[in-house]
Amino acid sequence: MQPITEQVESLLIQAEQAHGQYEQTILNGVYDQDWSTWYANYVIEQGIEEILNRPFAGERLSQFLSQNYKQYKAEQSQKTWAAYTAQKLVEASA
Repeated sequence: MQPITEQVESLLIQAEQAHGQYEQTILNGVYDQDWSTWYANYVIEQGIEEILNRPFAGERLSQFLSQNYKQYKAEQSQKTWAAYTAQKLVEASA
């Protein structure tokens, strides 16, 4: 079985791919300003609560993802966003 951080990272990568398709097909290539809400809903629907063994409110998770993205950019992390965010989500859930 994959470690929890890797499971969350995989789920975030799936969300990233699905969101890219959503932007292309539904939004006709327009950048989704509310991407974090879409991601939060997607990962909740795909089972992040079971992986991390805790409930998530969509709005709070959306805010976490948005704030985390800003922090990721500010830190200029060498990790991918998915890996960075997975680590932060696991740490926040501990």
